[in-house]
Amino acid sequence: MALLAAIGVSVTHVAPGGRISRGSGAVPADATYFHDAVTGVDAGEVNGARFDALFVQFVDPEHGFALTATCPGGKRLCSYGLAVSIDGGRTYENRALPLAKVPPLEGYSADLHAVTTQTVVIEDRGQWWVSIDAGRTWRSAPDSAARNVAEIPAAGRLHTRCADTNCDIRELTVIDPDTGMRLKVPNVPLKRVHGSSESTITP
Repeated sequence: MALLAAIGVSVTHVAPGGRISRGSGAVPADATYFHDAVTGVDAGEVNGARFDALFVQFVDPEHGFALTATCPGGKRLCSYGLAVSIDGGRTYENRALPLAKVPPLEGYSADLHAVTTQTVVIEDRGQWWVSIDAGRTWRSAPDSAARNVAEIPAAGRLHTRCADTNCDIRELTVIDPDTGMRLKVPNVPLKRVHGSSESTITP
């Protein structure tokens, strides 16, 4: 699915054939959207720049990231990519991701967390991939909150994750803007919100 969006828009995950939903935020009036019935992914276009995207997040008026998917012919394995904009979505530069390809009917599992203009995280199948240079290089990090944090970093991004198998209880974490790692925010128990699989909030 693709939504080429302005600041504040967080696009939720959708599997092929699913419905599109999005968080609150402004969408440019000149954005157009197209649906591909084969892949179940929407293509977005802003000022002539078109790509298929699963998530789009902007961290300021100029800098944004889009988690993209390419499924040649709708039958071959789908490849993930990262589209990076530094001019408010007018143009995008595609960068490679170290994620495994997926069959088109399997659905997409990767999730995007844009933290700062340089720090971006991709979460996929229990793996936590971190880039601190706007997607040019990546490293795999443990998918766990390594330590507690006394206070939330000024540019950190709040994030909830399941604290048990059924996801009946959620715990609040913050993605460190410098390292891309998750830190625990103690003593903030969260119960699952019906119909919501994940939330991200920019403080």
